[in-house]
Amino acid sequence: MDWPHRHDFYSLVWFTKSSGINVIDFEEYEIKPNRLFFMHPKQVHNWSYSKESKGYILVFAKHFTKELPLELMNIAFFDLKQKNILLLKP
Repeated sequence: MDWPHRHDFYSLVWFTKSSGINVIDFEEYEIKPNRLFFMHPKQVHNWSYSKESKGYILVFAKHFTKELPLELMNIAFFDLKQKNILLLKP
């Protein structure tokens, strides 16, 4: 989507190939390969990414967050290390 919007769910967005900007709550973050973004329900966000972008999106309801580490709840993104990428890639 090209315009700011919100969702009622959490989402993890893993860009395996991309460049651009991800705006979350009016803060700009650079989109890079193997950067994983974590967005909360009701956060305002929008994207501007390259046409050749590839990756994965996982959406889930609030009750699943009880199993997530607390530090993940307070960050907008983190960069995956090579050993983690090998575990996650299908």
